[in-house]
Amino acid sequence: MAVSDDGRSEVVRRGADLWLHTPGRDDQLLVPGDGSLCVEPARGLECVRVLEPFSVEFFPDGRRVAFSSAPGRGENIFAVDLATRRVSWIGWAFGYEHFLVREGPWAGDFLLAGVESCSLVDGRTGRFVRDVTALDRECLGTRALRRALRFRLACYDISREADPPSVESCTTTMAACEDARANVAARGYTTGPCRFD
Repeated sequence: MAVSDDGRSEVVRRGADLWLHTPGRDDQLLVPGDGSLCVEPARGLECVRVLEPFSVEFFPDGRRVAFSSAPGRGENIFAVDLATRRVSWIGWAFGYEHFLVREGPWAGDFLLAGVESCSLVDGRTGRFVRDVTALDRECLGTRALRRALRFRLACYDISREADPPSVESCTTTMAACEDARANVAARGYTTGPCRFD
């Protein structure tokens, strides 16, 4: 499930499909996840089928929703426009590693992992913007990368008596950080408070 920054809408997964829920309105099908939707990544290229979308999140402007669909050992990243219901292909990430940048000059763009590479791509067109591999080879949102692109992640520390004293976990939003922290705490770990890093 993903909740818009203003809290007025949420996208939920029902079965394989994504639905838009807005209080006071009937729920609307956003994206069928049964493979019937095929999106052309670029002119002349074979379309990419949307299968069981996951990793759903609203873009910072609240007008579009990003989601992933797995073809195998990676993920295709798509965006759906909430007004038109048009689905567009943004890119492909190796090993399920991507970030939607939520703030700063690159807000709405993506960091996509390749094989030992990390690229910044335009969140509307999917076009390559910048190679940032030298800052973050695995595309995990390192501090050096966050400083260079001027964005933050919500982070918390995890510890357990038998574990190293500081294992850091980061997410793109404070709400996701609090959810992840609660899940980790339920398994008996001690967690520090969420903070922007």
